[in-house]
Amino acid sequence: MVAEHALAMVMALAKRVPSAVRYQDRRKWAMETMWNERPRPRELARLNHGAGSLGSIGAEIASMSSALKMHVIGIRGAPGAAAPKEHKK
Repeated sequence: MVAEHALAMVMALAKRVPSAVRYQDRRKWAMETMWNERPRPRELARLNHGAGSLGSIGAEIASMSSALKMHVIGIRGAPGAAAPKEHKK
């Protein structure tokens, strides 16, 4: 559940859902306006996803991100820590 929520927030921000809701509250169709603002709505495929931790939640987020064709980059918590397991695509 936590991993799904985290990924839902990433998707909402990438697609600029908060801005879309604000325009909707003002009863304004703003698709073109949003595409001309920065940052533009983005597709997640081919973006880098930096995973600061690959515990149970981080590994699940990494798995879901990989399923969305994001490039997942894992970061070790400590220099001597074991390398994270290779994620199968």
